[in-house]
Amino acid sequence: MKNNLVKTLILGIIMVFASCSSDDDGGGLSQESLDLVGIWEVDFLEVSGENVFNVPCIEQKEYEFRNDLSYSERTFSGDDPDNCSVATTANGSWEDIQEGILLLNPAGSNPSQSFTIEFINANRFRLSQFGSSTNIIFDRSN
Repeated sequence: MKNNLVKTLILGIIMVFASCSSDDDGGGLSQESLDLVGIWEVDFLEVSGENVFNVPCIEQKEYEFRNDLSYSERTFSGDDPDNCSVATTANGSWEDIQEGILLLNPAGSNPSQSFTIEFINANRFRLSQFGSSTNIIFDRSN
């Protein structure tokens, strides 16, 4: 009887440790992707090393990144940077950020866009499109 109890306890302990294997950690978003979830607005531009704080409406954007890897992008128009109106709203999907690369896949037949992304802090990131000398600095708005 004592022998069966010991065997049952050992078997139970083995089962507990086996069910807590490291493959339970897979499938989640990277920390950068989790940090990206939210609504972000352009704060300023870095153009050829110079900061541009009075961002023209045509350069202003707002992104909303969601946990389900979908996103919305709003672009703006107007002449007064302090009084822009929404020009377009687009939707699409984004891929889990790996090694500082953000890939956006707009809905429809629009081509995917690749960016480098660098988080400056929890509420600000720098976005650069490959081949461009302009960096866009986004601030969290929610």
